[in-house]
This record gives sequence, structure tokens and C-alpha cells, in this order.
Amino acid sequence: MSLLLLDAPALLPPPPLVARTGLVRAEHKVIRDDTGIFHPLGLTFFWGVYGWKYERDRVLAHLAWLAPKRFDYLRILGEVDWVGRSIEPWAWPDYAPQLQGFVDAAYDHGLRTEMTIVGGTQFDQTTGDRRFVPTDLARQVATALVGRESKVMHYEMANEWARLDKVGGQDLIDMTRVVDGISPNLISLSCPEADGYEQAREVTKAASGSAYTIHPRRSDHDAYWSHVRQGYDFKDFPADTWNNEPQGPQSSVEELSNPLQLACARLLGIMCGGAGYVLHVGQGVTGEADPNHGRPENMWEVPNIDAIMAAVRACDGLLPLGVENWKCVNNGRDDHPLPLHAHDGFWEDTDDRAPAVNKNYAAISGAEFVVMLTGCKSAGATGPVPAGTARKACHVEAFDPLTLAKVTEADLAAGQSWTVPGRGDSMAAYVVRGRYV
Repeated sequence: MSLLLLDAPALLPPPPLVARTGLVRAEHKVIRDDTGIFHPLGLTFFWGVYGWKYERDRVLAHLAWLAPKRFDYLRILGEVDWVGRSIEPWAWPDYAPQLQGFVDAAYDHGLRTEMTIVGGTQFDQTTGDRRFVPTDLARQVATALVGRESKVMHYEMANEWARLDKVGGQDLIDMTRVVDGISPNLISLSCPEADGYEQAREVTKAASGSAYTIHPRRSDHDAYWSHVRQGYDFKDFPADTWNNEPQGPQSSVEELSNPLQLACARLLGIMCGGAGYVLHVGQGVTGEADPNHGRPENMWEVPNIDAIMAAVRACDGLLPLGVENWKCVNNGRDDHPLPLHAHDGFWEDTDDRAPAVNKNYAAISGAEFVVMLTGCKSAGATGPVPAGTARKACHVEAFDPLTLAKVTEADLAAGQSWTVPGRGDSMAAYVVRGRYV
């Protein structure tokens, strides 16, 4: 074993798992398999196939470490043109068995695979030679995974297709049609360009794609709560939607390592129709040490990674199964169950308003509702923060997304207000479960 693995977890057989089985499929925005409905939780692991071919001990060490954390899938690249770490299906005579070996090993450790086919550029940036034909690459990857459909979470045609001259919109359409003719798995095209949601819907419809993959905007505004609220955009997509590359530990542009805010980003996305969430850990991009981004060689070396993973894994237990198909509303809607004052109830970076919250979104189904209160900012170091005024008589319970503990509950008459505990630094948030009575 490489000396680089001296501090790695022992390569022991994975602990017994209750494996999820069957084909992953969508019921509008809700995801299920033969085991039932679930909120898929993934992890960036772009280098997986390269690692399986050249650094198998490291991959196995990561899989053994990940297995007890009970994530649902790994997001990998089918090809990429990284100097010294390229994945080149057309140049590897053993590409199919290498890909199959990784997918099998991941599944043996309780992890399905999200297959992002294109990761690099279509044309060599030095010679201008074409590296691959998109439809040929799509056919090669999908054909290699025939018979392993239950081990695949879903397909994505390209990672950030509009960057670096990767592939064009028609390429995405043509690739989708190729994969759809081979595989029954869910298929998305790629994340849209900034402010390109309408374009993503149009191209996906033209290709008969069955899923959407979104990369929400990364930002440090509002003490990083601005990134959390990006999940509200998922309500605008007409099918299952996957939060594929959110802000995360050691991510580029802006990173986010606060377990509370990462858990809230996942929760809010699910509430607003985004079933899948990938914890985007920067180390999982190339799988090698990157001093420029502060990334270590192995994921278990990422600061606070165990607490982060535990937070994003456990938090979805606060949400009802099927909530992705509920109606999602903002504070200003007349059917929001617990609205706050449109001005005084909220704070932003540009003001010092407190007590107030950063955002107040809700999901509604009949008499049941869920409310997400983020950035609950008190006037002092701690103190009460308004949590809304009941539109109708209801029973409400507020849960801490980190501890999962019920913090407070109340029976509210129509027009009655209530509060939740806040913090002066805004690092408090709640999932409110409610029911009209």
C-alpha cells in the first residue's frame, strides 16, 4: 500500500448494509426505488474511475470510510482532461471494466453512482484536435453500464456544459436520446448557464430528458445564508431536480463548511422540489492534494468533515416523505401558513435589523405544512425571534436541524404570533412542522 495511506482507515469489509434496491425513478419530483421514497444524498467523487484504474487502494479506503456514513451515491465523471489525471474512454482499452469495477465496488459499500458523462473539453486546447464525439462517448458509457441500472442513481450528460467549450446544446439533446435508447435510468442534460433556467427547461423538453441538475449560486452574502436560500429556485422546474454542485467544504468561488448551513441548504432544496443533494467537498474533485484551494489528499483529512457529513445525512429525517411534490411558497404568498412582516421580519447584509430572520419559506399539502426559518437573528447574543403569525388555527413544532431536537411547540389561534430562540450572529435555524386544526 502507498505510504500516502498510512493514516487511512483500515481496508476492512464494509459493515452490513440494508442496501437500497431496484431502479431509481421519479414520481413527479419525488424519488423512489424498490425500497421506497427517499431524499437522495450524494457526494462529489469526480476522480472515481481514474482512481479505480490507477489508485485502487485509495478508492477502496475512501469507500470503506464512507460506508458507515450512509450516503446514497457518488457523483463521478465519465471523462475529463486533467493534466496527469485524465479519464479518456476512447484511449483506455479497459475502460468498460474499469467503470464497471468502480460502480460495483461503490454499490457493495451502499453507494449508487451518478454518472456525469462529460467532464472536460471536447477539443484539445493545444492542438485543436477533437478528443471525443459526444454521442459516441454517451453510447460507450451507457453501454458499459447495461445490467447495472439499479446501481446507477441517474445520468447527467455534461458537467457545466457551457464552460470551456465542452459540448453544445444540440450535443446534449443528441446524447440524451442515445442514453435514453440504452438505459431506463433518469437522465438530465447539464446545469444551465447563470440565469438560464428557462433555457434548461426548453432544451430538456426537446430532448425528452427526465431530470434537472442545478448548480446554485455560491455567495458569502448575508453571512452565507444567501447560498442556503438558492434552493427556493427548484420550485420552478417541472420534474425531479438535483442540487448537483452546491457550495461546500473547500469549494471554489466560495466555500461553506458550517454544518448548520449545509444541512439547511439540503433541507430547503428538498422542501422546494429538489430531491437530490450532493455534498460538494472540494477534495472530491481531482482526488489529489491542492494547496491552492487548501484541499488535502484524502477526504477524511478535510477539517470537520465527520460533523458535516453527519449533519447533512441526518437532517432529512425532519421532513415528510414526498414533500418535494408539495406546494412551495415564499413569505409574501397569501397561503403561507406563518407569514412574517414583509419588512420588519427580515434582515439582510445591508441592515442591522433584529430580531428577524433571513428567509421564511413553506411547503404545503392539505392541512399539513413545513416552514424553514433560516438565519434567526436575535437582538442580543441570544433571544427570541418572531417566527410568524398563524394564518389559521394550527399546531406547530420547531426542530433544530443539527440536533434534531424539538426546541419549542405551540397551539396557535388564527392571528396569533409566536417566537423561536435566535442568536445574535444569525446562526440559528428551524424546521417547523405544522398542521391546521
